[in-house]
Amino acid sequence: MSTLRDSDLLNHVVEQGLQAGAKLDALKELSEKLNVSTGKLREQLEVARVMGLVDIKPRTGIRLAEFDFAPAVRFSLLYALAQDHKRFDAFSELRTHVEFGFFHQAVSLLTNEDCAHLKDLIERAWAKLEGAPARIPHPEHRDLHLTIYKRLDNPFVRGLLEAYWDAYEAEGLSVFADIDYLHEVWTYHEGIVNSIIAGDIDEAYQLLVQHTKLLQKRPSSRLTRNRTVEANDADADDVADAANAVNTADAANKTHPAPNGHGPVGNGAANAANAANSSPNAHGHAGNGAAHDKEANSTANGAGATARERKRLTPR
Repeated sequence: MSTLRDSDLLNHVVEQGLQAGAKLDALKELSEKLNVSTGKLREQLEVARVMGLVDIKPRTGIRLAEFDFAPAVRFSLLYALAQDHKRFDAFSELRTHVEFGFFHQAVSLLTNEDCAHLKDLIERAWAKLEGAPARIPHPEHRDLHLTIYKRLDNPFVRGLLEAYWDAYEAEGLSVFADIDYLHEVWTYHEGIVNSIIAGDIDEAYQLLVQHTKLLQKRPSSRLTRNRTVEANDADADDVADAANAVNTADAANKTHPAPNGHGPVGNGAANAANAANSSPNAHGHAGNGAAHDKEANSTANGAGATARERKRLTPR
């Protein structure tokens, strides 16, 4: 027996054993069959639509969608962030633990095609960062992290991670433009991908952990009214994200002023400012964190720092 007591519609779906792609009866027919008013069913249908459980199209009617955890998490998460931006830090911490916990399993499932795609994302990101003008490789950033976990047969993990990136963009973090910081981030990304391709999952995991710790040093990055992104410094999507984030922040700040100095991990404004004023250290790709060894040779699996990568991390 179904326990979906708050939704006659979804209760009917479960009891009938309907699967993704199945077409539901029209609301009038369902109303007569379930002895529920069409108004109430219409409300329940809208909830199901927002949660991504059904697709509604004029000609095809109502069909069950493949289960996707992301819409439900996204809707709740964006509401939470509109009330209090500091909640992003708590969700970011959850996302970090999920990535750590599922990393080895996820990487073991990647195909050669996936690895080639990850390598291509690295090249595209560096092309943007080293271009004239430099551009923010946010689409590549999101795609890289989600690709690593795409083969997991766990819709809850995938949905949570997708919702994180939607929140990341809503918070204006996709238009963060400290070029030295981004160079360091993508050097870690390159090391992670090289280690994955070489089959050294443990090394890739250690680099992921170091990469996450790097976020704690991230300078103040929340989008504010006093900081804009020029069109020649970002992709068109980034500019659109910036505008949407500003509008969202303005609306939320009328009743809930956004705190300054937020990064993706819970740093205070003072720590973020200190990180912003610090010169970036040269980091290699070695999983033991030997950032000081700038003259080390590249390791056989390609995760060690190359001369090109060391140059990228040289303080400007």
